[in-house]
Amino acid sequence: MEKQSIWTNLPSRTQKVGITRIMVVDDDKGILSTTISLIEQLGAEGFAFSSPTKALISWASNYYDGVIVDLMMPVMGGLDFLDQISDVKAIIMSGYLSSRAGRDFYSKYVFLPKPFSKAELKMALVESKILKF
Repeated sequence: MEKQSIWTNLPSRTQKVGITRIMVVDDDKGILSTTISLIEQLGAEGFAFSSPTKALISWASNYYDGVIVDLMMPVMGGLDFLDQISDVKAIIMSGYLSSRAGRDFYSKYVFLPKPFSKAELKMALVESKILKF
């Protein structure tokens, strides 16, 4: 009988397993905490990163169904962050642009104006196809 490695059945970077995994990147720890809480209330698993650099490292070695990223952050903004990863379902959030301006300017991604409610977050997650209800 051939011996099977315990590592054989682990999910790869591209394999989707179980619960929806959502990366959240924002330099505001209050927004991070609130967003993660709302994501968990919606039945998904949230992963908070206040550093875009650390988020990129995690993205390279872990699977996420999608990402929610703040537009304006020191060191690396949300669009620069998204340029570093490919084939991603993403939501860009910002407290600086109105909903209409954000949707017009960033049509490649779903735009979520801050502050947002649980219902608005759910709608953005569905529109981006990160979550399905």
